[in-house]
Amino acid sequence: MAEKKNTKKKLDLAGMTVEELQAEAKKIKIELGKLRFEKSSAKSRNLKRKYYLRKQLARVLTELNAKLFKRGTILKSV
Repeated sequence: MAEKKNTKKKLDLAGMTVEELQAEAKKIKIELGKLRFEKSSAKSRNLKRKYYLRKQLARVLTELNAKLFKRGTILKSV
């Protein structure tokens, strides 16, 4: 049988800089906003995508906060 291809993009969060993590968090937030809009207009097809993006955003923000904590700074807003 053919194996399933993993279409989800795994990010190397530990290897990313603070600026890259902030950009990734912003990108995910924009995509979540688009999904909310599609849901309200009944165009959404992939409902699991929202769940996945929320989890990915949490991972990115956790790594970002850990890096900022090591630096001694506090995350104000992304």
